[in-house]
Amino acid sequence: NLAQDVRKQVFLYISFESFSPRIQVEVVDRAGQVFGVAEARLHMLNPNDVMMAVVTESATGAVDLTGAAPGTGNAFQVRWQVEDIPPLADALAGLDVLLFHEVDTGALRPEQVDAIKGWVLRGGHLIVATGDFWQRTTAGLDDLLPADPEGTMPAETLAPLAAYLRIEPDVLEGGTTLTRLVLRPGARTLVGVDEGPVLVRGGYGSGTVD
Repeated sequence: NLAQDVRKQVFLYISFESFSPRIQVEVVDRAGQVFGVAEARLHMLNPNDVMMAVVTESATGAVDLTGAAPGTGNAFQVRWQVEDIPPLADALAGLDVLLFHEVDTGALRPEQVDAIKGWVLRGGHLIVATGDFWQRTTAGLDDLLPADPEGTMPAETLAPLAAYLRIEPDVLEGGTTLTRLVLRPGARTLVGVDEGPVLVRGGYGSGTVD
């Protein structure tokens, strides 16, 4: 039982014997009476498609990763809040990429962190954006990071990152704030500028952390 105006989120783990574009969820009490019904539409991805989730509290919206997604299929992206991350690694298995951007990962529950670690260990690709919000964004994910963040510094250009992503340089023109990164053993710099590393990559089990 819940008090009035109190909300509770419950994760439901389901599997399908055959695909349906729509599912119906019913809430049933102990007497078998249905007192809540909701429908949800589904979209089935093809094996070559890429599924990404961006976890952010940014007022400007989610970062669009779909244009930089690898693979021969289509790219799909969802925007999550911290509470949307399930507490089981198996529930993340449908994701190819998980990005944290301008969000307090210190709010992650231990079981959510364990789920993320398990997902990366099995081959997931985790991206942790830093910049001005590096302390909040890295707070709960320190064990997974390929580098130690140590404050910020200005950078005049991100043109090398644009080249790496194969996008037009003017998209990333202008100055920005970089996090000063000290690489951990086994990590490597994929993109750098005069001021320091821009994109650092490390391995975690069978997975990748940027």
